Amino acid sequence: MNKIKSKFLILIMVLIFATTTIVLSNTKDTTKVILKNVETGEILFSNEVELEDQLKFTWIHSIDKLPWMEYFEVTDNQELKLNKVVIQDFGAGVPHNLGNNYEIRDGKILFTEINKAYQKYEWLSSQIALEKVELNGNTIITKEKSKDFQRLKLFLQTVKTPF
Repeated sequence: MNKIKSKFLILIMVLIFATTTIVLSNTKDTTKVILKNVETGEILFSNEVELEDQLKFTWIHSIDKLPWMEYFEVTDNQELKLNKVVIQDFGAGVPHNLGNNYEIRDGKILFTEINKAYQKYEWLSSQIALEKVELNGNTIITKEKSKDFQRLKLFLQTVKTPF
């Protein structure tokens, strides 16, 4: 009787191993961009992204009340790389050395070649400051959908998905 139980257990273990191998071999790594409320853990947005996908943050500067735009790119290191910042004026809170290059075009100051990488991007949301966040030109959150003084975090995460 013990030999039968042993053989049965071995068979069950082999089946579990084979099933696990089949399931895992039929998945792929997918990168998602996730926007999360830090305090509640609520996922406000989650979507698949690919290398070089673009994120754009549009803010209203708290002092001069002018738009401030930040352009990020998804990198192969699972990071968000800040490439460009567009502002309309220098003033309080605006670093003078933001990028390796800047130019003035159409009345706006463009800082380029910033190349600053972030593992995550966190901010305290405000219906006054945040205008919107976009992924490849599609809006993912606006000031109307954001609550005042909500701690938000945007980050990339790799997940396994079936083929």
